[in-house]
Amino acid sequence: MSGSNANELEVALAASGLPDTRKVKAFWIKNTLSCETVLASEAYVEELGCRSHLRKEPEPAPLAFDGNGGFVPVF
Repeated sequence: MSGSNANELEVALAASGLPDTRKVKAFWIKNTLSCETVLASEAYVEELGCRSHLRKEPEPAPLAFDGNGGFVPVF
């Protein structure tokens, strides 16, 4: 899966320097010119909870990858 989204994410998480990658704070922004919808890692849940202008989905969802290691579209 060299060059795939899954591989790139794995490398980025390893480069974070955090031994527990669940603590990595990350966003997935589909279009930075229109940030109406973003996905945030679970590490942001507590921080984002105090912001009334943001809506949190009721249940966290895992990232999904297709057979080639690409992100399955969620937007």
